[in-house]
Amino acid sequence: RQFWWLPLGLGCLLRARETGAWSWFVRLGLVGGFATVACFYYGAFLGLASVTVLAVDLVVQRAVPSLRVLRGHGLALAIAAAIAAPAASAFASSYGPSATVATTPTTTAAVTVSDASGAAATTPTTTAAVTVSDASGAAAALEDLYLPRAWARSELDDDARAYTGGRYLGFLAVALALAGVVAHPRRAAPWAGVAVVGVVLSLGSGSDGQPMPFRWLDAAFAFVTEPVNFPARFLAMTMIALPVLGALATRWRWAALLAPLAVIEIQTADLVPWPRETMALPPAGGLAGRGPVFDLGLALDDSRASRLMNVAVQMSLGSPTQAFPVDRLDRWNASGVRWARALPLVQDLRVRRARDVGPHEAYRPDVALLRDRGFERILLTHPTDGLDPQYEGIITALCGAPQRIELATLWTLPAADDGVDATMLAAWRAEQEARVDALVDEDEPGTYPTSPQQR
Repeated sequence: RQFWWLPLGLGCLLRARETGAWSWFVRLGLVGGFATVACFYYGAFLGLASVTVLAVDLVVQRAVPSLRVLRGHGLALAIAAAIAAPAASAFASSYGPSATVATTPTTTAAVTVSDASGAAATTPTTTAAVTVSDASGAAAALEDLYLPRAWARSELDDDARAYTGGRYLGFLAVALALAGVVAHPRRAAPWAGVAVVGVVLSLGSGSDGQPMPFRWLDAAFAFVTEPVNFPARFLAMTMIALPVLGALATRWRWAALLAPLAVIEIQTADLVPWPRETMALPPAGGLAGRGPVFDLGLALDDSRASRLMNVAVQMSLGSPTQAFPVDRLDRWNASGVRWARALPLVQDLRVRRARDVGPHEAYRPDVALLRDRGFERILLTHPTDGLDPQYEGIITALCGAPQRIELATLWTLPAADDGVDATMLAAWRAEQEARVDALVDEDEPGTYPTSPQQR
């Protein structure tokens, strides 16, 4: 939805390069900063494009940047950094020290490297624990860029359907771009550089024997904010540069006639058919109340299917929840899931155990702790064939009759207990924190499984 930051930023870069005017460098810095806040990738793309253009001018065109141009880029960088730094700092702190980046045991960066067996070997200069690998389907394969769908893969797995769309560059689009290089070689050189850099970085980390440039770039990103999850996204740089190069070919009329055909070819030959598969959100407009929701879904079932249901339901409800922020699917929910699993109510639900005493007495501390944290409702997602009756019986006995939508059931928490004083609440908080600490040695909740066996 915010892809427009890229052509806007590259347009400012082009004007700054052509005019050398301070006003365009200021615009470049503003766009770069806000683009980074909108999406870390966009800021990275614009920064790499700026460096690429300077390098092409210096190496290919032998045009040494003037002091004014270098100062202009420095100003743009300072403005962008001032805007993006607070967001980047918050993002990096929430991501935590166990980031995943691509590197090797021979890399000089301070990282911890895990081999295929999971054994870790730490370099002598290590200052932070950072492990490595490209996720399945995250990097582009070279054949993805030029093989039409009919010649490429007969079947696509879940990862491929989700992430391989948009990698096919198209024969006609590349032909138009090459024609643009022939038509205006000096004007085309910077954009050709941007296109090539995007392709090279999209191929990912490479192997231990043949590392790719992305490996060291990603290690650097890990110490600034976080490592890049999907190197294939660097093809966005290529996808912006190709139309610019194609536009330079319009000195010949036949090139303008080929442009619509290039668009049609990409849509019909891309690895993932158009229109893309989408997920319909369950209707939630009839549910009363909009207060914060205590989401039990991932505390009881941390499977991939459960994650997708949680995303759909949370987006439908539009309510705050401790377990699954929709803007970050893999790590930020871990502490919330662990806190939920430490509650006696959730521990009983996980083994489907009903207490002998009444639920209001058995789970009085749980309700008080949830109310203390601001929660007003309990949410449990489930498959379309219905909710586990044992789950429903335990929670309904505590909270009363629920409200239902297609993929979830919602209960209102009992009212705050006037008999709970500050001393009792403090003691219950301490007990809960002790239970949370006892769960630290469990498998990390809220992270995607990495092996086919785990999936």
